[in-house]
Amino acid sequence: MLLMLLSAVEVVSFNIRYNNPSDGKNAWVHRKDTVETYLAQSRADFIGLQEVLPSQLADLKPKLSDYNLISRTREAEEGKGESAPLLYRQDRWRVDDSHHGTMWLSTKPNKPGSKSWDSSLPRICTWGRFERIGKGEPKAVWVMNTHFDHRGSTARLKSARLIRQKVEQRPKDMGHEPVIVLGDLNTTPGTPPILTLGMADALRESESGTWNGWDAENQSGRRIDFILTRELDVISGKVDFVQTGEGRPASDHWPVRAVLRTPRRRF
Repeated sequence: MLLMLLSAVEVVSFNIRYNNPSDGKNAWVHRKDTVETYLAQSRADFIGLQEVLPSQLADLKPKLSDYNLISRTREAEEGKGESAPLLYRQDRWRVDDSHHGTMWLSTKPNKPGSKSWDSSLPRICTWGRFERIGKGEPKAVWVMNTHFDHRGSTARLKSARLIRQKVEQRPKDMGHEPVIVLGDLNTTPGTPPILTLGMADALRESESGTWNGWDAENQSGRRIDFILTRELDVISGKVDFVQTGEGRPASDHWPVRAVLRTPRRRF
């Protein structure tokens, strides 16, 4: 059992909805405590968040002291607009200083604020290679957290190609290491962007949706939030229906969670 636990990687992806005061009863001030509690209690190895404004990240950091993070806002000017922070348990993982960063999902991925094709907004992928601290498998893993455009179908497909290219262009001695992609991909299972990524869907057995539109009873809407993986087995994958004490959704998306594990060796 201990070996199994050491070989597991638990991950969460959650679009927390940006801080929009016009959301009224669903505004961030009314749900931030619920989001903070859910994330802290998840104890996940990696957490990918989407639609996070600087003020929201400032709210979350004190409650998530077990985590370090990689984050850069998507606009040209650092500190402006949304980010897609990638959080990792600092007692279990260390980031590879040579392999981490943010890329823009555009024809100029290294240009801050860039957008291409039919994308309505700049879109980013926050990524890193992480090395395990102590015993357990995998020894290293690549994790990517992203948020595809909600309008541009061409942009979504091109974004998937960029991420796949990033995976395939890793250094040869690291090309065998597992990959995890977290994010709100604004598309559904089986569509060209998902097929292009070419990874196992951790929630493939789930019949639940992730887009709720602020309706707590909507648990079977479109599934547009994903945990995808390569070179890891899926032990479990689920949608968490997280609600505030008043019975409202903690976001207009339900978070998704998965437990992944290094494949068992065959002799």
